Amino acid sequence: MHDYRVVASDGMGFIEGPVFADDGTLYITSITKGGVFKVSDEGIVTLFADTGGGGNGAAVGDDGVIFVAQNGRRRVSEGPVFHPVETGIQRVDPSGVVSWLTQDPITPNDLAFGPDGMLYVTDPTRTPKMNDGRMWRIDPITGAAELLESVSWFPNGIAVGPDDRIYVGDTRDGVVYAGELTADGQWHAMNPVLHLDNAHPDGLAFDECGNILACSVDFDGGLGSVQTYSLDGRKLDEFSIGRGSFPTNLAFHPRLKNTLVVTFADLEEVLYVDWACGGLQVPPFR
Repeated sequence: MHDYRVVASDGMGFIEGPVFADDGTLYITSITKGGVFKVSDEGIVTLFADTGGGGNGAAVGDDGVIFVAQNGRRRVSEGPVFHPVETGIQRVDPSGVVSWLTQDPITPNDLAFGPDGMLYVTDPTRTPKMNDGRMWRIDPITGAAELLESVSWFPNGIAVGPDDRIYVGDTRDGVVYAGELTADGQWHAMNPVLHLDNAHPDGLAFDECGNILACSVDFDGGLGSVQTYSLDGRKLDEFSIGRGSFPTNLAFHPRLKNTLVVTFADLEEVLYVDWACGGLQVPPFR
């Protein structure tokens, strides 16, 4: 049983990408509102940056720059609030100014810093079959993009594990894949490591106990949940609030001990959830 509270529910649209800057500030993205929002622990929501389009996953560098996977709002169609934009990876500097890092990815979904300081980006082709996508490695300084591999599944959420492998969720089939780097930085193609229980994983995260957490969405309007697995495949926990189909992404609060932050997109709510373990620190802060 996990206690939780709704921190914010202020018309933020289809929300994603909860990330914390080094100073503990929480930022979320909105696919339908075309922006990055700042959310205080008291639930005050302010627009931080107008990204346009549909900002999906996000990652924060140790210099405070937020990188946004801009999908162009091709998946969720709703009346435009901000201006439409093309797709790619956007760079939002600490003052809120938005620029392009690269526009090589086609419809990027989520991204994370790897142990080598590079950005790793999931780039699914957004067709009804959900059977195609790509994995990219991008230099966060120069924007140089390298296509690592193409896959025959839907690459969505991404997280770096305690073993420094890069874990990616397949939303269609409920599988988590892992890829790894050699000592000289070469990419090993991803292989399946976990089969989730009746789940369609979106965002991923690791706790400090070494377990992987997956937001599981329900496309048929049923209950979404956060599922926890050990890396040997045992299902340890499933958390649902009894409503909402789209828990899209999650992150651990760096200041509030054992607090998990979950974005429920269809409810337009940000939740703080009491959790048994704290979060595994993510690169580049690890």
